[in-house]
Amino acid sequence: MFSLEMGGDQLFERQVSAKSKVSSKKLKAVGTEGLDGDDWSFITKALTELAETNIYVDDDPQLSVPVLIKKCRDFKEKHPDLALITIDYLTLMKLPDASRRDLAVGEATRLMKLLAKELKTPVLLLSQLNREADKAAREPRNSDLRDSGSIEQDADVIIFPYRPEVHDPETVNKGLARIMKTKVRDGEVGDVCLKFEMGHFYPTNLVMQEVVKEEKPMRRKF
Repeated sequence: MFSLEMGGDQLFERQVSAKSKVSSKKLKAVGTEGLDGDDWSFITKALTELAETNIYVDDDPQLSVPVLIKKCRDFKEKHPDLALITIDYLTLMKLPDASRRDLAVGEATRLMKLLAKELKTPVLLLSQLNREADKAAREPRNSDLRDSGSIEQDADVIIFPYRPEVHDPETVNKGLARIMKTKVRDGEVGDVCLKFEMGHFYPTNLVMQEVVKEEKPMRRKF
């Protein structure tokens, strides 16, 4: 995992929170609120599980595309069973030289696609949405991906996390999140509905109950 936005310590804290289901706010407030016995039990279990995972984090904030590619090749040579390369996130990397930013982003996505093919390893590349999408009270679209249409073009799969209550606090579908697959090169697009627990950094188990259909067009059934 290449984490350009967060340092390794911050990322580890979030992993502990996700695994233990003890909120990050509570983890940071140990000196004032403290943790009860159950919390410590969950945290200890989470730390044990994390120690057994094969997740390697590179948090160099000055990472360039060529350096990243070299590191991936070297790592793959030492660890042939490399299962996934994650980059958080695209435009924080030092991009290739180009006359326009969108062209630089396009070259970066092209190189990442070639890297995935070369190493036969999927590359999960995170990207931001453009400002207009952030302001719009609607579901995200592929065209909302920031800086370059080449992201949409080069990606085999595009996935958006979406929580209706962010744009509509009155929605009857509070506490739910959707994982929207809006592009699947060799498959079908579709949504997965999940329960979202505030205070943790990941959606929890699949929600099986029917989601209420609302009247406004932007709030369709999912």
